[in-house]
Amino acid sequence: MDNQYNLLGVIQTIWKWRKKVLWVTGITFIGACLITFFLLPNYYSSSAVFYAASPNLAFPEPVGMESKETEYYGEEEDMDRILTISESNEVAEYLIEKFNLAERFDINPEARLGDYKIMKEFRELYTVKKTKFDAVQVSMEDKDPQVAKDIASAAWMKIDEIAQRLIKESQKLELATRRLTVLEKENQLKMLNDSLEKVRMDYGIYNTTSQSMGFANMIQINEIKLATSQARKDLYSKRTGARYRDSVLVATADIEGATKGLEILNQKLNKFNQGMATVEMLTEIQEEASQQLGQNREREKQLEATINSQFSGLYLVEAPEKPIFKSRPFRSILVLAATFAAFLFSIIGILLLESYRSVNWKEVLGD
Repeated sequence: MDNQYNLLGVIQTIWKWRKKVLWVTGITFIGACLITFFLLPNYYSSSAVFYAASPNLAFPEPVGMESKETEYYGEEEDMDRILTISESNEVAEYLIEKFNLAERFDINPEARLGDYKIMKEFRELYTVKKTKFDAVQVSMEDKDPQVAKDIASAAWMKIDEIAQRLIKESQKLELATRRLTVLEKENQLKMLNDSLEKVRMDYGIYNTTSQSMGFANMIQINEIKLATSQARKDLYSKRTGARYRDSVLVATADIEGATKGLEILNQKLNKFNQGMATVEMLTEIQEEASQQLGQNREREKQLEATINSQFSGLYLVEAPEKPIFKSRPFRSILVLAATFAAFLFSIIGILLLESYRSVNWKEVLGD
Protein backbone atom coordinates (compact mmCIF):
# COMPACT_ATOMS: atom_id res chain seq x y z
CA MET A 1 0.00 0.00 0.00
CA ASP A 2 2.90 2.38 0.74
CA ASN A 3 4.30 1.88 -2.77
CA GLN A 4 0.87 2.55 -4.23
CA TYR A 5 0.49 5.76 -2.21
CA ASN A 6 4.01 6.83 -3.19
CA LEU A 7 3.24 6.28 -6.89
CA LEU A 8 -0.02 8.20 -6.56
CA GLY A 9 1.90 10.98 -4.86
CA VAL A 10 4.34 11.17 -7.74
CA ILE A 11 1.50 11.29 -10.26
CA GLN A 12 -0.26 13.97 -8.24
CA THR A 13 2.91 16.04 -8.08
CA ILE A 14 3.49 15.75 -11.82
CA TRP A 15 -0.14 16.63 -12.51
CA LYS A 16 0.12 19.63 -10.23
CA TRP A 17 3.15 20.92 -12.16
CA ARG A 18 1.94 19.74 -15.57
CA LYS A 19 1.67 23.21 -17.09
CA LYS A 20 5.21 24.16 -16.12
CA VAL A 21 6.49 20.82 -17.39
CA LEU A 22 4.70 21.38 -20.67
CA TRP A 23 6.04 24.93 -20.86
CA VAL A 24 9.62 23.79 -20.30
CA THR A 25 9.23 20.93 -22.77
CA GLY A 26 7.57 23.16 -25.37
CA ILE A 27 10.13 25.94 -25.06
CA THR A 28 12.92 23.37 -25.33
CA PHE A 29 11.28 21.85 -28.41
CA ILE A 30 10.93 25.25 -30.09
CA GLY A 31 14.49 26.25 -29.11
CA ALA A 32 15.90 22.98 -30.35
CA CYS A 33 14.05 23.42 -33.66
CA LEU A 34 15.38 26.96 -34.06
CA ILE A 35 18.93 25.96 -33.19
CA THR A 36 19.08 22.80 -35.31
CA PHE A 37 17.26 24.17 -38.34
CA PHE A 38 18.76 27.67 -38.44
CA LEU A 39 22.11 27.54 -36.63
CA LEU A 40 23.49 24.09 -37.41
CA PRO A 41 24.87 23.90 -40.96
CA ASN A 42 24.59 20.85 -43.20
CA TYR A 43 27.68 18.70 -43.63
CA TYR A 44 28.27 16.47 -46.64
CA SER A 45 30.58 13.47 -46.69
CA SER A 46 32.52 12.06 -49.65
CA SER A 47 34.58 8.86 -49.49
CA ALA A 48 37.25 6.97 -51.40
CA VAL A 49 37.55 3.19 -51.00
CA PHE A 50 40.70 1.34 -52.05
CA TYR A 51 42.88 -1.70 -51.46
CA ALA A 52 46.62 -1.84 -50.95
CA ALA A 53 48.54 -3.05 -54.01
CA SER A 54 51.22 -5.67 -53.57
CA PRO A 55 54.65 -3.98 -53.38
CA ASN A 56 56.09 -6.95 -55.30
CA LEU A 57 54.54 -5.49 -58.45
CA ALA A 58 57.00 -2.62 -58.23
CA PHE A 59 60.03 -4.92 -58.03
CA PRO A 60 61.38 -6.69 -61.13
CA GLU A 61 61.50 -10.47 -61.05
CA PRO A 62 65.02 -11.63 -60.16
CA VAL A 63 67.13 -12.66 -63.16
CA GLY A 64 67.61 -16.39 -63.45
CA MET A 65 64.72 -17.23 -61.10
CA GLU A 66 61.63 -19.17 -62.11
CA SER A 67 58.50 -17.11 -62.64
CA LYS A 68 56.16 -16.97 -59.66
CA GLU A 69 52.43 -16.45 -59.54
CA THR A 70 51.78 -12.70 -59.51
CA GLU A 71 50.09 -11.30 -56.40
CA TYR A 72 48.21 -8.10 -57.18
CA TYR A 73 46.75 -7.28 -53.76
CA GLY A 74 48.78 -6.59 -50.66
CA GLU A 75 48.92 -8.67 -47.52
CA GLU A 76 47.77 -7.65 -44.05
CA GLU A 77 50.96 -5.71 -43.36
CA ASP A 78 50.53 -3.81 -46.65
CA MET A 79 47.00 -2.83 -45.62
CA ASP A 80 48.31 -1.69 -42.24
CA ARG A 81 50.94 0.40 -44.01
CA ILE A 82 48.26 2.11 -46.13
CA LEU A 83 46.13 2.73 -43.03
CA THR A 84 49.12 4.29 -41.27
CA ILE A 85 49.84 6.52 -44.26
CA SER A 86 46.17 7.54 -44.46
CA GLU A 87 46.18 8.68 -40.84
CA SER A 88 49.62 10.30 -40.98
CA ASN A 89 50.28 13.97 -40.29
CA GLU A 90 51.92 14.27 -43.70
CA VAL A 91 48.58 13.64 -45.43
CA ALA A 92 46.74 15.90 -42.98
CA GLU A 93 49.18 18.78 -43.34
CA TYR A 94 49.14 18.44 -47.14
CA LEU A 95 45.33 18.68 -47.28
CA ILE A 96 45.21 21.56 -44.78
CA GLU A 97 47.71 23.55 -46.84
CA LYS A 98 46.32 22.61 -50.27
CA PHE A 99 42.74 23.63 -49.46
CA ASN A 100 43.63 26.48 -47.08
CA LEU A 101 41.55 24.86 -44.34
CA ALA A 102 42.81 27.30 -41.69
CA GLU A 103 40.85 30.06 -43.41
CA ARG A 104 37.92 27.70 -44.01
CA PHE A 105 37.82 26.82 -40.31
CA ASP A 106 38.26 30.50 -39.43
CA ILE A 107 41.28 29.73 -37.25
CA ASN A 108 44.39 31.90 -37.17
CA PRO A 109 47.42 29.60 -37.57
CA GLU A 110 49.68 32.28 -36.06
CA ALA A 111 47.68 32.34 -32.83
CA ARG A 112 48.67 30.32 -29.78
CA LEU A 113 47.65 26.68 -30.33
CA GLY A 114 46.46 27.72 -33.80
CA ASP A 115 48.03 24.73 -35.57
CA TYR A 116 46.71 22.39 -32.89
CA LYS A 117 43.16 23.70 -33.29
CA ILE A 118 43.33 23.46 -37.07
CA MET A 119 44.55 19.85 -36.88
CA LYS A 120 41.90 18.99 -34.28
CA GLU A 121 39.14 20.47 -36.45
CA PHE A 122 40.48 18.59 -39.47
CA ARG A 123 40.63 15.28 -37.60
CA GLU A 124 36.97 15.68 -36.62
CA LEU A 125 35.99 15.97 -40.28
CA TYR A 126 38.50 13.52 -41.80
CA THR A 127 38.06 9.82 -41.00
CA VAL A 128 39.92 6.65 -41.96
CA LYS A 129 38.54 3.20 -41.32
CA LYS A 130 38.83 -0.38 -42.45
CA THR A 131 35.66 -1.73 -44.05
CA LYS A 132 34.16 -5.16 -43.40
CA PHE A 133 35.66 -6.27 -46.71
CA ASP A 134 39.18 -5.27 -45.53
CA ALA A 135 39.36 -2.20 -47.76
CA VAL A 136 40.45 1.26 -46.60
CA GLN A 137 37.82 4.01 -46.60
CA VAL A 138 38.90 7.65 -46.41
CA SER A 139 36.08 10.15 -45.83
CA MET A 140 35.92 13.92 -45.64
CA GLU A 141 33.05 16.08 -44.38
CA ASP A 142 32.48 19.69 -45.39
CA LYS A 143 29.67 22.19 -45.68
CA ASP A 144 30.28 22.33 -49.41
CA PRO A 145 29.71 18.93 -51.11
CA GLN A 146 32.15 19.78 -53.92
CA VAL A 147 34.90 20.65 -51.43
CA ALA A 148 34.26 17.36 -49.59
CA LYS A 149 34.70 15.48 -52.87
CA ASP A 150 37.85 17.43 -53.83
CA ILE A 151 39.52 16.83 -50.46
CA ALA A 152 38.68 13.11 -50.50
CA SER A 153 40.09 12.83 -54.04
CA ALA A 154 43.27 14.69 -53.07
CA ALA A 155 43.59 12.48 -49.98
CA TRP A 156 43.68 9.12 -51.78
CA MET A 157 46.03 10.52 -54.45
CA LYS A 158 48.42 11.75 -51.76
CA ILE A 159 48.22 8.39 -49.99
CA ASP A 160 49.09 6.65 -53.27
CA GLU A 161 51.98 9.08 -53.81
CA ILE A 162 53.43 8.40 -50.35
CA ALA A 163 53.01 4.63 -50.79
CA GLN A 164 54.90 4.82 -54.10
CA ARG A 165 57.61 6.96 -52.52
CA LEU A 166 58.18 4.47 -49.72
CA ILE A 167 58.50 1.62 -52.22
CA LYS A 168 60.83 3.68 -54.42
CA GLU A 169 63.00 4.42 -51.40
CA SER A 170 63.26 0.68 -50.82
CA GLN A 171 64.15 0.22 -54.47
CA LYS A 172 66.84 2.91 -54.28
CA LEU A 173 68.31 1.22 -51.22
CA GLU A 174 68.34 -2.12 -53.04
CA LEU A 175 69.87 -0.45 -56.10
CA ALA A 176 72.67 1.05 -54.00
CA THR A 177 73.32 -2.39 -52.48
CA ARG A 178 73.27 -3.95 -55.93
CA ARG A 179 75.80 -1.42 -57.25
CA LEU A 180 78.14 -2.24 -54.39
CA THR A 181 77.71 -5.92 -55.18
CA VAL A 182 78.50 -5.29 -58.86
CA LEU A 183 81.63 -3.32 -57.92
CA GLU A 184 82.72 -6.08 -55.56
CA LYS A 185 82.13 -8.75 -58.22
CA GLU A 186 84.09 -6.71 -60.78
CA ASN A 187 87.07 -6.45 -58.43
CA GLN A 188 86.81 -10.12 -57.62
CA LEU A 189 86.67 -11.04 -61.31
CA LYS A 190 89.68 -8.82 -62.06
CA MET A 191 91.69 -10.58 -59.35
CA LEU A 192 90.64 -13.96 -60.73
CA ASN A 193 91.66 -12.94 -64.26
CA ASP A 194 95.06 -11.77 -63.01
CA SER A 195 95.58 -14.98 -61.04
CA LEU A 196 94.50 -17.15 -63.96
CA GLU A 197 96.79 -15.31 -66.37
CA LYS A 198 99.74 -15.70 -64.02
CA VAL A 199 99.11 -19.44 -63.55
CA ARG A 200 98.75 -19.94 -67.30
CA MET A 201 102.10 -18.19 -67.92
CA ASP A 202 103.85 -20.06 -65.10
CA TYR A 203 102.72 -23.50 -66.33
CA GLY A 204 102.40 -22.70 -70.04
CA ILE A 205 98.72 -23.59 -70.07
CA TYR A 206 96.39 -21.86 -72.50
CA ASN A 207 93.77 -24.47 -73.31
CA THR A 208 93.71 -27.59 -71.19
CA THR A 209 91.68 -29.67 -73.63
CA SER A 210 93.60 -28.90 -76.84
CA GLN A 211 96.98 -28.95 -75.09
CA SER A 212 96.27 -32.33 -73.49
CA MET A 213 95.44 -33.80 -76.88
CA GLY A 214 98.48 -32.05 -78.39
CA PHE A 215 100.86 -33.49 -75.81
CA ALA A 216 99.41 -36.97 -76.32
CA ASN A 217 99.82 -36.77 -80.10
CA MET A 218 103.36 -35.36 -79.93
CA ILE A 219 104.50 -38.01 -77.44
CA GLN A 220 102.96 -40.72 -79.59
CA ILE A 221 104.71 -39.35 -82.71
CA ASN A 222 108.08 -39.19 -80.92
CA GLU A 223 107.64 -42.69 -79.54
CA ILE A 224 106.89 -43.99 -83.03
CA LYS A 225 109.88 -42.07 -84.41
CA LEU A 226 112.10 -43.48 -81.67
CA ALA A 227 110.92 -47.05 -82.32
CA THR A 228 111.37 -46.62 -86.08
CA SER A 229 114.89 -45.18 -85.70
CA GLN A 230 115.84 -47.95 -83.32
CA ALA A 231 114.59 -50.58 -85.75
CA ARG A 232 116.53 -49.00 -88.61
CA LYS A 233 119.72 -48.84 -86.51
CA ASP A 234 119.38 -52.52 -85.56
CA LEU A 235 118.79 -53.47 -89.16
CA TYR A 236 121.68 -51.46 -90.59
CA SER A 237 124.07 -52.60 -87.82
CA LYS A 238 123.82 -56.18 -89.05
CA ARG A 239 125.07 -55.23 -92.48
CA THR A 240 128.53 -54.22 -93.71
CA GLY A 241 129.63 -51.45 -95.97
CA ALA A 242 130.20 -47.72 -95.80
CA ARG A 243 126.67 -46.99 -96.92
CA TYR A 244 125.17 -48.92 -93.97
CA ARG A 245 127.59 -47.31 -91.52
CA ASP A 246 126.28 -43.88 -92.58
CA SER A 247 122.68 -45.12 -92.21
CA VAL A 248 123.50 -46.34 -88.71
CA LEU A 249 124.86 -42.90 -87.82
CA VAL A 250 121.71 -41.22 -89.16
CA ALA A 251 119.47 -43.65 -87.26
CA THR A 252 121.51 -43.08 -84.09
CA ALA A 253 121.08 -39.31 -84.47
CA ASP A 254 117.32 -39.79 -84.98
CA ILE A 255 117.17 -41.94 -81.84
CA GLU A 256 118.95 -39.28 -79.79
CA GLY A 257 116.66 -36.57 -81.21
CA ALA A 258 113.50 -38.55 -80.49
CA THR A 259 114.75 -39.41 -77.00
CA LYS A 260 115.55 -35.78 -76.25
CA GLY A 261 112.20 -34.74 -77.66
CA LEU A 262 110.42 -37.23 -75.40
CA GLU A 263 112.32 -35.91 -72.38
CA ILE A 264 111.31 -32.33 -73.19
CA LEU A 265 107.70 -33.34 -73.85
CA ASN A 266 107.54 -35.30 -70.59
CA GLN A 267 108.93 -32.35 -68.66
CA LYS A 268 106.37 -30.03 -70.22
CA LEU A 269 103.64 -32.57 -69.63
CA ASN A 270 104.59 -32.90 -65.96
CA LYS A 271 104.56 -29.12 -65.60
CA PHE A 272 101.25 -29.00 -67.47
CA ASN A 273 99.75 -31.61 -65.16
CA GLN A 274 100.93 -29.72 -62.10
CA GLY A 275 99.11 -26.54 -63.15
CA MET A 276 96.10 -28.02 -64.94
CA ALA A 277 93.99 -28.56 -61.79
CA THR A 278 94.66 -25.01 -60.61
CA VAL A 279 93.84 -23.57 -64.03
CA GLU A 280 90.61 -25.57 -64.30
CA MET A 281 89.57 -24.56 -60.79
CA LEU A 282 90.30 -20.87 -61.45
CA THR A 283 88.55 -21.08 -64.83
CA GLU A 284 85.43 -22.56 -63.23
CA ILE A 285 85.43 -19.89 -60.52
CA GLN A 286 85.96 -17.20 -63.17
CA GLU A 287 83.01 -18.44 -65.25
CA GLU A 288 80.76 -18.57 -62.19
CA ALA A 289 81.83 -15.08 -61.07
CA SER A 290 81.33 -13.75 -64.60
CA GLN A 291 77.83 -15.24 -64.70
CA GLN A 292 76.96 -13.76 -61.31
CA LEU A 293 78.33 -10.38 -62.41
CA GLY A 294 76.16 -10.50 -65.52
CA GLN A 295 73.07 -11.29 -63.45
CA ASN A 296 73.83 -8.49 -61.00
CA ARG A 297 74.32 -6.02 -63.83
CA GLU A 298 71.03 -7.08 -65.39
CA ARG A 299 69.31 -6.76 -62.00
CA GLU A 300 70.82 -3.30 -61.62
CA LYS A 301 69.43 -2.25 -65.01
CA GLN A 302 66.00 -3.62 -64.10
CA LEU A 303 65.97 -1.70 -60.83
CA GLU A 304 67.00 1.52 -62.59
CA ALA A 305 64.19 1.06 -65.12
CA THR A 306 61.69 0.25 -62.37
CA ILE A 307 62.58 3.33 -60.33
CA ASN A 308 61.96 5.51 -63.39
CA SER A 309 58.66 3.78 -64.22
CA GLN A 310 55.21 4.53 -62.83
CA PHE A 311 53.18 2.13 -60.70
CA SER A 312 50.29 2.34 -58.27
CA GLY A 313 50.54 1.78 -54.54
CA LEU A 314 46.83 1.06 -54.21
CA TYR A 315 43.76 -0.04 -56.18
CA LEU A 316 40.93 2.48 -56.15
CA VAL A 317 37.61 0.66 -55.82
CA GLU A 318 35.27 3.58 -55.27
CA ALA A 319 36.22 7.10 -56.34
CA PRO A 320 34.90 10.08 -54.33
CA GLU A 321 31.66 11.53 -55.67
CA LYS A 322 29.88 14.79 -55.02
CA PRO A 323 27.40 13.94 -52.25
CA ILE A 324 23.72 14.75 -52.75
CA PHE A 325 22.42 14.07 -49.27
CA LYS A 326 23.84 15.52 -46.06
CA SER A 327 25.69 13.29 -43.62
CA ARG A 328 24.70 15.36 -40.59
CA PRO A 329 23.12 16.81 -38.51
CA PHE A 330 20.12 14.56 -37.90
CA ARG A 331 17.85 17.38 -36.84
CA SER A 332 14.77 15.36 -35.96
CA ILE A 333 16.80 13.11 -33.66
CA LEU A 334 18.44 16.11 -31.99
CA VAL A 335 15.09 17.85 -31.44
CA LEU A 336 13.47 14.73 -30.04
CA ALA A 337 16.47 14.03 -27.79
CA ALA A 338 16.53 17.61 -26.45
CA THR A 339 12.75 17.59 -25.91
CA PHE A 340 12.81 14.27 -24.09
CA ALA A 341 15.76 15.38 -21.95
CA ALA A 342 13.92 18.59 -21.03
CA PHE A 343 10.79 16.62 -20.11
CA LEU A 344 12.74 14.09 -18.07
CA PHE A 345 14.84 16.64 -16.15
CA SER A 346 11.83 18.86 -15.47
CA ILE A 347 10.02 15.85 -13.93
CA ILE A 348 13.05 15.01 -11.82
CA GLY A 349 13.38 18.66 -10.81
CA ILE A 350 9.80 19.08 -9.61
CA LEU A 351 9.91 15.76 -7.74
CA LEU A 352 13.08 16.85 -5.91
CA LEU A 353 11.56 20.26 -5.24
CA GLU A 354 8.36 18.77 -3.77
CA SER A 355 10.27 16.18 -1.75
CA TYR A 356 12.53 18.69 -0.02
CA ARG A 357 10.15 21.68 0.16
CA SER A 358 9.13 20.91 3.76
CA VAL A 359 12.74 20.52 4.91
CA ASN A 360 14.01 23.23 7.25
CA TRP A 361 17.34 23.89 5.58
CA LYS A 362 18.46 26.24 8.35
CA GLU A 363 18.05 23.45 10.84
CA VAL A 364 19.77 20.98 8.53
CA LEU A 365 22.69 23.32 7.95
CA GLY A 366 22.91 24.12 11.66
CA ASP A 367 22.25 27.88 11.26
